[in-house]
Amino acid sequence: MSGPFPFASLTAEVEAWIVPALALTPIALPPDLAAATGSWKGAPVTISTRAYQGGPIRFARFVRLVGADLEIGNLLCLPDPSYPLPIFGADLVGLPRATAMLAADLSPTLPPGPDRDRQLEPLARCQAAHPPLPPGGPLPAWCLDWFSPHALYTRVTPEQLPAAVAAFWDLPRCFVEVARHTPLRPDMAFEVARRQDGYVAAHRTDDKGLGLLARMFGAPWADRFLAEVLFPPLPA
Repeated sequence: MSGPFPFASLTAEVEAWIVPALALTPIALPPDLAAATGSWKGAPVTISTRAYQGGPIRFARFVRLVGADLEIGNLLCLPDPSYPLPIFGADLVGLPRATAMLAADLSPTLPPGPDRDRQLEPLARCQAAHPPLPPGGPLPAWCLDWFSPHALYTRVTPEQLPAAVAAFWDLPRCFVEVARHTPLRPDMAFEVARRQDGYVAAHRTDDKGLGLLARMFGAPWADRFLAEVLFPPLPA
């Protein structure tokens, strides 16, 4: 699909760049969760997901959801807890309206302090180089615990989209830079795991936008997809 907000293709481009950059290898997802067909407002809608792991990344997945009047990309890279990396998450939503929403961040797993500030400094520097984008609106209260000060959260028209995409690309590029230069820190594993579990649990329970999946594909499928693919917990 090629509409005014081509977020499925943008998601595929980021996937094609991150996977070799971090030497990730594919994870086999259950076939019925890797791809599905549903309906939205009487029209067919499809969803497809590919997942990976490797090196400092325990789980990365790239989701594309496409229908007649919508195009959504959703990305997530969760670190191995032995690497105190931020969590790269992004939600790119183009619905049948005049604006699209982009939300993306490197959500820190390090505690507040100089180490966290140094880790996020490349993103802060890149984001400061872009002209301001329109605000995304009031941030949901549950997001406040997870967003960094350098998160991208904007709603743009098709004319403003190129500037937003340019700012968005800072996130995967900075994430890869940080991942390549962050050493093993087994002593931080408990804290990283705690933050990561809190992050995925908050998305599963508090992100009301995910209710769209149940309306499109049915609640049983959506519940499994949410728990096993979209925001999986750490293995016991």
